[in-house]
This record gives sequence, structure tokens and C-alpha cells, in this order.
Amino acid sequence: MTIKTPIHIILAPSSLGLRPPAPDRIPGTYKAPDALINAGLLTKLNAVDAGRVEPRPYSPDIEPETNVRNRRAIGLYSWFIAQKVTNALETGFPLLVGGDCSILIGAMIGLKRAGRYGLIFMDGHTDFQTPESSASKAVAGMDLAIITGYGAELLTNMKDMKPYVRESDVVIFGNRDIEDRETYYAPLIFETDISMITLDYARQVSIEMAAMQAVELLKQRGVTGFWIHLDADVLDSAIMPAVDSVMPGGLSYAEMIAALRVFLGSGMAVGMEITIYDPDLDPDGSIARAYVDALVEAFHIP
Repeated sequence: MTIKTPIHIILAPSSLGLRPPAPDRIPGTYKAPDALINAGLLTKLNAVDAGRVEPRPYSPDIEPETNVRNRRAIGLYSWFIAQKVTNALETGFPLLVGGDCSILIGAMIGLKRAGRYGLIFMDGHTDFQTPESSASKAVAGMDLAIITGYGAELLTNMKDMKPYVRESDVVIFGNRDIEDRETYYAPLIFETDISMITLDYARQVSIEMAAMQAVELLKQRGVTGFWIHLDADVLDSAIMPAVDSVMPGGLSYAEMIAALRVFLGSGMAVGMEITIYDPDLDPDGSIARAYVDALVEAFHIP
């Protein structure tokens, strides 16, 4: 089995969910969609250009009402993304190319409109911070918490849709940010029904077996299908240093491809998003080209 075709590529050039890397600088993730398209993502996947969703201007300010950066802009942006995702679901496989991780909010709103869908969350981190626990006050570190109903009500419960995905319908895959549960910076994650397959565990049982377990978990939950969130920082920083939060020891490209082939070949994957790659940290474009080649290989399921 494989995905529904054609692939509809939706560009989401957002940096709204990140804090500024320096005063008077905007995070470079908004440049990622064009950089990845220029590296061949659209043509090599033989995909359909489904357009782009332009965000409101970036602001570094923290909103006093919610203690979150760019809350209003992210809220509005999410609805435009949701509509694009819903439309693409009807005729193909939406591939949302970001941008920062706040685009996940719009994707999951769009999926909830269409039915009960789960989420496989491939990320180096759990992204389960809240305005209270976050030092950056940036939504890209809160996205998984927000879509499952934790955090600022003005983001978690837009149009009374909370939660955008059930906790039990989420599987985190490949995170490597928990050294000690007692001192973990986002302890709220341990109080939820979210399943977690850490990178250490996945390597113990094999990446393919762990990926199959993730799919089976969602099958048992009774979801219609699932969305894949792929944050570039799930990859080892030796091959993917162009991210805002660099960590060693992540997935190799071969491991990423192996996991994605299981997810995409399961017959349950209905769409996917790519986030956090920053072209400002890849001046010659070589990282983008290698990343695109790996993604294309993952979609070519044997």
C-alpha cells in the first residue's frame, strides 16, 4: 500500500512560531519552502503546486494577554492552512512545506474538519511547552501541547474545536531530548495519554520495527488515518545543522527514510508537513539538496 496521489505541495513560509535569533533579525525558516522547491522537491516528487499561504509580518514581541509571540498572526494563519489542507485531502496527499512548527496547528484543524485523524510526530523534541514553562514564549516549542489542548486558550480552542487531535491519537517518534524525567523542562507531557517512541528505544528494536509499532498504536486507537510531522531537527546535527535547536545523535538519513517508508507505505498516512530547516544556516544550499534527495527517496516506497 502507499499514499493517495497526486502529492499536493502547499508552501507555508512562516517564522511566526520562533523567537528572533538576534535583535532585529527574523528567523530564516520562512525561506525554507522556496529553498526546498529550488532544490527539486516539487519536480522530483512529480507533485502538484497547490499554492502558498503567506503569513502576517513577523513580530518579536510577546503578547501580554497570552505570554506568546505572534499569537494573533498564528491564529489567523492556521485557518488559511487548515483550508488548504482540507481541500488537498479531497483529491490527493497534502505535503505542507514550512516554515516553523506552528504550522502544525493549521494542519490538525484541517484534519479535524475532515474526520478523526491521528498524528505521528517525528521531532527531536516533544514540543510540549506552555507559556508558563517556555523560556522563549515561541509557539514552535508548544505546538504539540497546543493541538492537544494545553496552553493559551486563544490558540488551543479556536472556534470551540479543542482539542484539534486527541492525546491518545498522537505518537511521538524519534525524540532525544529527555535525559531525566525528574528535571525535564516540559514535564506536562508525562501526564498525558500521548505515546512516545524515543530514538533510543527505536534503535534498540530497529527503526523499522519501531515505526511499525507507531502505526499499530494508531490503528488500535481507531483513527481514520494519520498526519506526519517531520521536524528537521529529528536528524543528527552532523547532517542537519541548519535548524534553530541543534542536537547531536539524531536520525541518519537512512534511518529517516526507513521510518518514513513504513509510515507512508502503511496505507494510513494522509498527509505530511516539513518544518524548521533554515536556509540562512545553509549558505551554499548543499544541506537542502541532501535533505530533498532523502525525502524523495522516502516517498519512493519499494
